[in-house]
Amino acid sequence: MTRLNITVKDILKVSQNRSPFGDQLIKDSWNFAKKVHGNQKRLSGEPYLSHPALVAYLLAGSGLDKSTIAAGLLHDTLEDTQTTHKELKENFGKEVADLVRGVTKVGGLKYAKKRQQAGNLRNLFIAAARDIRVIIIKLFDRLHNLETLEYHNKERQKRKAIESLEIYAPIAQRLGMDSLRIEIEDLAFLNLYPKEYKKVADFREKRVKETEESVKDTLKIIKKELKKNKIKLRAEVRKKGIYSLFKKIKRIKNIDPELIYDLTPIRVIVEDSSSCYQAMGIIHSKFRPLPKNIKDFISFPKPNGYQALHTSIFTGKGEVIEVQMMTEEMSRRADLGVAYNFSLQDDSSAFSNLRSQVFGFAGKKKSKKYQSSKKIPGWFEEMVSNQKDMKNTNEFFNNLSKDFFNYRILVFTPKGDIVNLPIDSSPIDFAYYVHSDLGDQLKAVEIDGEKSSLSAKLKNGNIVEIITSPSATPSSNWLNYVKTTLAKKKIRRFLEKQKK
Repeated sequence: MTRLNITVKDILKVSQNRSPFGDQLIKDSWNFAKKVHGNQKRLSGEPYLSHPALVAYLLAGSGLDKSTIAAGLLHDTLEDTQTTHKELKENFGKEVADLVRGVTKVGGLKYAKKRQQAGNLRNLFIAAARDIRVIIIKLFDRLHNLETLEYHNKERQKRKAIESLEIYAPIAQRLGMDSLRIEIEDLAFLNLYPKEYKKVADFREKRVKETEESVKDTLKIIKKELKKNKIKLRAEVRKKGIYSLFKKIKRIKNIDPELIYDLTPIRVIVEDSSSCYQAMGIIHSKFRPLPKNIKDFISFPKPNGYQALHTSIFTGKGEVIEVQMMTEEMSRRADLGVAYNFSLQDDSSAFSNLRSQVFGFAGKKKSKKYQSSKKIPGWFEEMVSNQKDMKNTNEFFNNLSKDFFNYRILVFTPKGDIVNLPIDSSPIDFAYYVHSDLGDQLKAVEIDGEKSSLSAKLKNGNIVEIITSPSATPSSNWLNYVKTTLAKKKIRRFLEKQKK
């Protein structure tokens, strides 16, 4: 994926947020980076500018705003040149200068001893809580660094690959940036375990060839049937990431890998949510579905915001194929994650033009809620807030692993509101997530209409009703059951007050 000789014209060409002011900011940033990096070279022998140019190009192609693209061009100037924050601020404004400083501060993130790693992660998340774009720039920076790992010594290659699999890829996943996650994972996997990579890649290509004709015929029938029912669509066939496939094969040791159905999922992109459900019904009328594989992520989105309908269908030729139904917006959000918030355009944008061509209507203008430059997910701000005053570094790292890197579940209040919690959370975690008073006065709990223990482990889809009493108080035993930092923090605070 390495692209050499990226020019400022290339960056402007792929940028989805075009304006005379924005174009000039990007041109000025390019000229400044070119000047201060001067004759600096990368280990590959390429001009140093080729790296920030590629990062800016990827940011622009993902729909990021002019300030983020400019910061991508300038992201190494504070660390690798004599440039100061003041100088950047004077030339490009506070927003760009602060983004560059944020990326520089987290530039030392390394896979090291747990204590050092936790400290670096703390810096990363606190910087990102001020502006999520700091993490986005850092992720694209890491992607290009992975592409040029061959020019580093073996020890550095291994360290960067491990960092990427254990820190950067999970961050990309939690931020919903799936395309980026797959690229980071596969490049790191190739570097760390080349033999395993080749083995899995060969297996994937073999299965792709075996099912190619079946997938093509199935897609043809789906298109024909949906068009017959006047559903406007476009469709594409995806490939599962090699590292994702490797993990799945490891998880299902006793199951035949040939039974993995999402190697080449068909993505059907339609006009709106109701068309997704209609499309699924039509597809099920032509192909028998595998009941356990029907999933509704539209009504119940994944914790990182992913939405779609999934089904696996028997083709009649001995194959089972996964089909995903989603809108254009859902598809772009699935690939871009939080970066999608920056790609919402007015009617003149490339995205709106695409929607217009495919579905015959113009895109909506940006709503007020997307005017903010930061666009930080609420769960992210809350998580960082809970971790900020954690003085014990090991505790910080452990809590972060549970709250951020761990798998998440979705449970519901009796009114149907969704609560997003780490896996194995208890009703106590749920109560404190909803409101501090609810946790402090928690007396009993009902899960799916039945009385349950406060130490119970919640599962996806549970409906949780908290029963309170003014006389009820938290117990120190609760600390043995809770998983979230928020609940631990509130319980300890209450117990400390009680002691005083």
